[in-house]
Amino acid sequence: MRQDILDALEKTPSRDGNRLLATFRFRPDQAVFRGHFPGQPLLPGVFQIELTLVAFAAVLGRPCRLVAVRKAKFLKPVVPGDLLTLEAVVADVEGRQEVRATLLVDGLPVAKLILLVAV
Repeated sequence: MRQDILDALEKTPSRDGNRLLATFRFRPDQAVFRGHFPGQPLLPGVFQIELTLVAFAAVLGRPCRLVAVRKAKFLKPVVPGDLLTLEAVVADVEGRQEVRATLLVDGLPVAKLILLVAV
């Protein structure tokens, strides 16, 4: 799963203070689309959560672990070839990092996530 995400990175994740930015583009031939769904492939929600963790770990330069998904709202499908932009704000909450992420395609939100992460 992580290798598919790393292969899809178009712009190296960056962090400016508490803001996180990354872009991804998944190719139609990537394993993530096999079986989800035949004839109408889309990026599973679990991948959208995982790519947020991968981007956050990349800017930290160390592994992190998902503690909780506080919110996961998927608004529109993400299909092969879409340029997916991750914009997130990170804050300390309860001794962990809370990552409030919006995923966008063509400037429109496709998912909103609130993740609690241990570093």
